[in-house]
Amino acid sequence: MTASSSASKPGPNCQSAFQRMARPCVALIREHRGAACRGRPEAIHQIRIGLTRLQAARKFFAAMTQDGEWPWLKTEIIWLNSALGPARDNDVTTGHVRTGLKKPLAAKDSKLLALATRRSHRRLTSVLRSKRYDRLIAALSHWIDAGPWLTTGAAAARHRRRQILADYAAARLQRWKRRLVRDSAGGMKGNRRRHRLRIAAKRYRYMREALLALGIPESRSGTRQREAAQFAQRALGDLRDLQRLRNLQPQDFPVRIYRRRKKRLLRQARQAFRSLR
Repeated sequence: MTASSSASKPGPNCQSAFQRMARPCVALIREHRGAACRGRPEAIHQIRIGLTRLQAARKFFAAMTQDGEWPWLKTEIIWLNSALGPARDNDVTTGHVRTGLKKPLAAKDSKLLALATRRSHRRLTSVLRSKRYDRLIAALSHWIDAGPWLTTGAAAARHRRRQILADYAAARLQRWKRRLVRDSAGGMKGNRRRHRLRIAAKRYRYMREALLALGIPESRSGTRQREAAQFAQRALGDLRDLQRLRNLQPQDFPVRIYRRRKKRLLRQARQAFRSLR
């Protein structure tokens, strides 16, 4: 992404860019609602992707999209994710149990996992069919196209909404990358810290993908950084799945094997974050 390319082809301003990123996210959520209510794992996954991409875009354009409505919308998104998260986690664990374990789960553990999966799916279905969900999705759509953020805010926010996307995005991506490098250099001890790093890497990757979809060119170093963020995200996600599997089936992952795999995944994540520099 270079200044010369943005000068020759200005492209959309930041307001238009955010709306063009956010609308497909809401459409994706709506599209997969029915299948998610029927317990389809991929549909649940797609809704989660839609929400995460939307949150990433809002955070990327935070300087110009803050208003009185967003705190409520954010609270409601957290509520929706609180039902999506357990259902998605149980689906992933079930898939790993079927393909990643040497021995079947003990009957008791298998029943407990199946019960947890059914309960999380029932709760998610109840949430997706609720009036509260309908209000949230309608409010998100209205907020994207006609929310207070479009007309309120200080002069700086109004200026940023009119700013050419390529110019704004270059500086913002650089800031996100520096923060990722800094935070990952601080170590990856603890599930909470690794979770934050995984989410940050995912958002960085999603924003680079969204900018590409809007026609913002990506340099070779940008492509390398996007791929590194994706690799770090996957390594930390695989470690999270490994921990859940070990809790279910410790005989498949004795301490020696578990520590070896954990060490390998952490090494992969560290290498990926170093590649961002």
